Amino acid sequence: MNNVLTSPANEPVKRARKRRTWIILFCIMLLPALGMGLSTWMYFSGYVPEGRTNNGSLILPPLEFSRLNLTSTDIAFGMEELDGRWALMIVPDMTPDSTCSDDCEQLLYLSRQAHIALARESDRVVRLFVQDNGVDKDMALEQEHPAMEWLNTDLLKTREYLLQKAKSSEGSHLYIVDPLGNIMMHYTAEHSGNEILRDIQKLLKLSQIG
Repeated sequence: MNNVLTSPANEPVKRARKRRTWIILFCIMLLPALGMGLSTWMYFSGYVPEGRTNNGSLILPPLEFSRLNLTSTDIAFGMEELDGRWALMIVPDMTPDSTCSDDCEQLLYLSRQAHIALARESDRVVRLFVQDNGVDKDMALEQEHPAMEWLNTDLLKTREYLLQKAKSSEGSHLYIVDPLGNIMMHYTAEHSGNEILRDIQKLLKLSQIG
């Protein structure tokens, strides 16, 4: 007696089942890529859903890190120097004597505490401090923040670019920069270290870069 399941008449059924199995597996593998593509489109198109959980203010569309024309000891500091890392970048307010204001020092402190709290993930993040051309590093601040990259630029033009495009208020700000050189979120001294930490942790968790 012939086995019905192995009869030639059932071959199309077996092929259809096999094809359906492959289609299901393909869809399962495709879902993460679709999710990443959707999130990328939402971010760069400027669509922000209600109920978002980020603490900082999103910058949409993101600004270009390369536009800041930063230097480190007269050597250009651009996206390549980020070396695939995220950045916590502090841009201080303008003061008559080019000193770091109270808000500026608070953001330095918050960025340091958030960076320490990242623990083993801290290597994925670099801290940057932007100051005006011709201004030397504050030795006291450098001792407090030895892992900081101290950078120079035309601070007035840089602040005008950031404040106008990011629609942010006056004063000192902390910006998050992704490894591709997109300035994508900002904070003031009114934010807490935990708020900054939660945002950067979430970005590192979701990121396929850096």
